[in-house]
Amino acid sequence: MAKRILLFLDGSWVNTAGPSPRGNLQRLMEMVTSPDEGEPTQLVYYDSDHHSALHWRTLLGVGVRSQVLRAYDYLITHYQRGDHIYCFGASRGAWVARHLCGFLDRVGLLPMQRRDQAYPAYRLYRIEQQRGLRDSERSAYESCYRHNALPEVRMLGVWDTLGAEGVPVPGFMSLSARIGLRLGRQTMVPTVHVARQAMALDELRAPFKVAPWLSLGSEPGQHPEVEQLWFAGSHADVCGYGDPYLGDRSLLWMAEEAQEAGLALRPEALQGLRYRITRQEQQSESQTVKNGHSPQVTRAYSQYYRYLERIGWHAESRAVGSRQRAERGKEPILGEAVHPSVDTVIGVKAGFYRPANLLEALASGQVRYAYGYQPQYSPRYYPDSERRRGERESCLDVAELNLEGGNYECLVLDRSESGLGIRCKGPLREGSVISLKAHAERRRARVMWVHEERAGIAFAA
Repeated sequence: MAKRILLFLDGSWVNTAGPSPRGNLQRLMEMVTSPDEGEPTQLVYYDSDHHSALHWRTLLGVGVRSQVLRAYDYLITHYQRGDHIYCFGASRGAWVARHLCGFLDRVGLLPMQRRDQAYPAYRLYRIEQQRGLRDSERSAYESCYRHNALPEVRMLGVWDTLGAEGVPVPGFMSLSARIGLRLGRQTMVPTVHVARQAMALDELRAPFKVAPWLSLGSEPGQHPEVEQLWFAGSHADVCGYGDPYLGDRSLLWMAEEAQEAGLALRPEALQGLRYRITRQEQQSESQTVKNGHSPQVTRAYSQYYRYLERIGWHAESRAVGSRQRAERGKEPILGEAVHPSVDTVIGVKAGFYRPANLLEALASGQVRYAYGYQPQYSPRYYPDSERRRGERESCLDVAELNLEGGNYECLVLDRSESGLGIRCKGPLREGSVISLKAHAERRRARVMWVHEERAGIAFAA
């Protein structure tokens, strides 16, 4: 009987003090169960490069190559025709998982008697991906491997792949790209049936650019099913190293997708995860309205990144939707959508969480929530022509609003030359015209947006 071969490829770009944290990849692996009688056997393979993101093995790509070849050798040893392969990776391990699937698609699986040729085959594959081969080289390359078994990957699931433009370490990214240490192929391969990626909406470190699948590398009719969803949180959160609630959301999604693709998981583990998420939401609703602290996007930067911040390193939000990506010279993301849990986080955090990159993409119709979900909490986003001009300055001041014949005291949270951000219990409505008095000066203004007791006010021209 055909069996399932489950590959879990770990390795984090997140530097942490002490032992490596237990992320979503390991937690998914722990959910795997022994199938019922008559069901295919599930073989579990786990590999992690325990070196830090700044270790020389990582910076020179040795760790990635070694992980790919170890997993490939495991398949040579255990794969039989008809077996189902499932491949998962998180953070740096996502890079490894995608390399492995691309390598399998291009070279196939060498027979046992030729397993010693795996390393030269991988070197040729990397050369082809980075700079291409001459026609004569490509012909010889393909003739060497055309008779290899071509195993199909039932599912490829990854959390927030990095490395499309080189090793994501400032000062080393451009060098690593020049010497061939970048992801290379960002197209989907036809031997993958189902592809899923959880992407971090709130990662601000410029080198930590997510590497999505951009286009399908297959003929019409052979297209795999691809979904790439945005989740609230930083890279650490989505990979399961940060805020528990944010990590649980992306883990539950990946686990349910894997189960849908045929993987046997422990029902009690899935039920426990759902219960934990519900409890976290209930607790956050009572806490966050008061203090805005939970769930909290993790900024778990290493000392290296903290030093870069101190010397003026520039944070950069991720591009969401085709328009933002086009403005940065990037192609659209294949199967891009937003997970409904993002809207839940916006509601739970009661005005303390307003991801501008997402809200702009939603307002312009460049991205949508997945599964036909209609947002309940996502506030309206105003384009540049309607937003306040100039830099916002945080403040804490008192102003008086004249609205519908009554006077209301409000708290001014921030100001710019063209408007204010306020908190007020008055009957504010989007588009209404008000009179506002602050520091003995009265001005007419218009309400641009309202969320709970917070509002954006634009001064009349």
